[in-house]
Amino acid sequence: MSRIIGIDVGGTNTNAAFVQDSNLIATASCPTNHQYLLSPTTTVLERIASNIPHPEEQSLRLHLSTTLTTNAIVEGRANRPPSS
Repeated sequence: MSRIIGIDVGGTNTNAAFVQDSNLIATASCPTNHQYLLSPTTTVLERIASNIPHPEEQSLRLHLSTTLTTNAIVEGRANRPPSS
């Protein structure tokens, strides 16, 4: 049995999905808090975890991604190294 939780911390929202054997079982979303990124990540993980049938029976994989770094670069908000 394949069980995967995917979490994407985006610029506006943090989204999560739980997939079991290629079937989408649950999704969750909440606004991203840029000052404290752990908060929305924990929120969506807790919402998804409440939808996992028999969580103690089998391990699962967790995939965490973010677009925040890419967005900062594209929007010119990233700190750039000094030029030599």
